[in-house]
Amino acid sequence: MINRATISGTICVLMGITMLTGCGLADKIPGNDTAVEPAAQVETAADVDVDTAADIGEEPEGTPVISFESGGPGFKSGNDADEPAEETSDVCDYETVYAPVLSEIKEVLTTGYDYEKDYGYISTGLMERCMYPEDDVLPEVIGYAYMDINGDDIPELLIGENDGYEYDDTQYVSYIYSGFTIIDDEPVLFLEGWARNRYHWMGDGYFFNTGSGGAMNTIFGQGHLPTGGDSIEWDDFYFSEEDMAIGGMAFFHNNTGSCDPGESERLNMSEHKFLRILNSYKCEPVSWTFFPYDPENVGDIDQSMITDGMLIPDSDSRYLTEDDLKGFTAEELRIARNEIYARYGRKFNDSKLQEHFNSMDWYFPTTEPEDFDESILNDYEIKNLDLIAKYEKKVQ
Repeated sequence: MINRATISGTICVLMGITMLTGCGLADKIPGNDTAVEPAAQVETAADVDVDTAADIGEEPEGTPVISFESGGPGFKSGNDADEPAEETSDVCDYETVYAPVLSEIKEVLTTGYDYEKDYGYISTGLMERCMYPEDDVLPEVIGYAYMDINGDDIPELLIGENDGYEYDDTQYVSYIYSGFTIIDDEPVLFLEGWARNRYHWMGDGYFFNTGSGGAMNTIFGQGHLPTGGDSIEWDDFYFSEEDMAIGGMAFFHNNTGSCDPGESERLNMSEHKFLRILNSYKCEPVSWTFFPYDPENVGDIDQSMITDGMLIPDSDSRYLTEDDLKGFTAEELRIARNEIYARYGRKFNDSKLQEHFNSMDWYFPTTEPEDFDESILNDYEIKNLDLIAKYEKKVQ
């Protein structure tokens, strides 16, 4: 568990100015954490028969059409899923752009934070985490993920880890320490999270933020990264502050991320209702790639710690072809297909599948089959699931 409550008062003073300038939250005062308990994912998507081989590749009747609503890369399940995205000649080499970011983060995670060094890409949250690693080997728990969050077909880079809320070990969410986008072929920080200003991934291009400046000051909201933007835009932003006139708390809402009551709508509600809104937001884990990272060979990641035993380790990051599937038996293809789900911690009703993935060091079962939400899958995974299922039927 991440014991962020152990951050000392001395460190808070040293970092206070830095914290106040992160992520467009310059007017937020760091204080005590407010834990957020995400609602359980109960939406059941029609996956391609994850547990049994008999119906593999068949789309159950009533399968919903799934699409991102935040301007991200939309997709459809079914026959359309096996059409690869069109390639363009003018493609940003995002791995090269992000290479110095990952190289510097890998250095800090493996050798520690050097207070005399001038870092270019280390966020306040990563600095905090390196100060208090507890018993964790940081390169094995903190990872990175490429996601096209703003819908411009160029992936953003997220840095973070998955862990349970300190008040509920059964609930796993992502803690995002930093987010980078590419502007003019340079990595630009658009999001920075730390212990008292936390960001979590909600899926579909949205982030959930929560923070606190004391017993009377709670902050939370939902935002997204607009196309071409370098900071989060707020869809909803809530905060509370002490109202001396009434001897209690006052509650406010806006769509700007401001903590100024004069720029916000005052809400006529109880503290209980305010906290119910906070706890209504659903967050989810991220499928991280873990360090170490080799900066001398961009794109050549040593993933032995997390991919040992995988049949197709990169099925989440590129479009597969039938040539990639040749030589596999039907059973091996079934396992390869379900690796895509297993990376997200999905459990399996089929005992043989569950036994197989339980033997993998990288597998952490966290989500019941009926609670798994397929909308967290990226476009590579959606299309590769369809391709593997169809090829699996050919070799049966």
